[in-house]
Amino acid sequence: MSDVGTRGIVLNIIGEVLSTDRFLSDAVNDALSGCPELTDRDRRFIEHLSYLTVEKKTALDAVLNKVSSVPVPKMKPVVRNILYIGACQILFMETEDYAAVNESVKLAVKRGFSGLKGFVNGILRKISREKESLIKGLSVREKAGIPEDLYELMTEWYDTETAEKICIACTDAEGGRLTVRRNVSKCTEEEFLESLRCDGAEAAPTGIVKDTYYLKTSGDLTQLAAFKNGLFYVQDLSSAVSGDIVADLLKKAGPDFRVLDTCAAPGGKTVHAADLMANKGTVLSCDVSEKKTALIRENAERAGFTCIRTEVQDASEYHADFEEAFDLVICDVPCSGLGVLVKKPDIRYHVTEASMDGLVEIQRSILRNVQRYVKPGGTMVFSTCTINPAENEDNLFWFLERFAAFTTVSIKKKLPEKLRTETAEDGYVQLIPGIHPCDGFFMARLEKM
Repeated sequence: MSDVGTRGIVLNIIGEVLSTDRFLSDAVNDALSGCPELTDRDRRFIEHLSYLTVEKKTALDAVLNKVSSVPVPKMKPVVRNILYIGACQILFMETEDYAAVNESVKLAVKRGFSGLKGFVNGILRKISREKESLIKGLSVREKAGIPEDLYELMTEWYDTETAEKICIACTDAEGGRLTVRRNVSKCTEEEFLESLRCDGAEAAPTGIVKDTYYLKTSGDLTQLAAFKNGLFYVQDLSSAVSGDIVADLLKKAGPDFRVLDTCAAPGGKTVHAADLMANKGTVLSCDVSEKKTALIRENAERAGFTCIRTEVQDASEYHADFEEAFDLVICDVPCSGLGVLVKKPDIRYHVTEASMDGLVEIQRSILRNVQRYVKPGGTMVFSTCTINPAENEDNLFWFLERFAAFTTVSIKKKLPEKLRTETAEDGYVQLIPGIHPCDGFFMARLEKM
């Protein structure tokens, strides 16, 4: 496909994501699936440029406002998005500057803005000439693409040094690496790695969490034989840790052991639990829609675990059949997702204080409900993938104050050494990108007396 063609697809994606609340991942996936003629190279270019442009929007705004006589908010939306795409390639990619400029001008003409092609050409050429000084002029926050209001919240939650480390981690290519967990029940490490080698892919142990690997493949992940045969499943490091903090329970599971995964899609924690249980007992995996539970079933079936069942259930609504019925309840509640900005860059533009306050109430309604499902003597894991204390520690302390039957249990010895913190002794841990070698994640282990 021509460069204008691939960049045109990116322009459509960027326009949709920045003007609506649509998730970037959904927009990219739909765009790629709608163009089966694209080569693997084209697909990688479209995905990379789309994600990077969204991630760097704050930096691009700062640069464009410096070099343009027309402020960014007053630019025509399509022209502004063309400039975003062109400037992103010049400043943050290895694309030749002349190609980024010329293809952007062609794209402006193709979209009906021939009268502004000189404007597009002039702005991008100026950025090309001054790119070193323009990049140096960006603050840590701007370079990372973190909006000012979000950065101010980070400095309220943490000190300035930590906030800047979080910003840097949000744009760290290493942090965005694909992490998978080997299906221990189905293959040895040698079999897993050999299968990948046969398809031209490779994996290296993370060295942080047992049985997790950084996976590298030049093609479609789902076309790997190791994926189709269920030898691994995609799971972030921090998510794998939340399963490991209850591994002692899961490895002892017998036929009557019951696990409830309350907000389970796409099913990484469900499959992890079934793997540790060696396919014994029952894992009931629930989410709010048939679309989500279908995704869980697909992952479970590919992994080969028959102990997994799925149900469409809203975790905030009471189900009498669940009352004190489970030995372990996994409660990974909906959250702001600020711990995974490196993988989901669009989140930074949708999160507000008001939206997070609303999430806190949703989380509490879920916690208030699902605690009833834990057997006396049973265990609950409460987790999120955010760094907002209101959604994490504050909610944990709120829960403990109201439900006296529960107490936290030390998880220090269950955590990888690189992820241990002082609070791990008290039964919970806040992982912070830039401080810890993983996504931002909160987890707590609670037991019901």
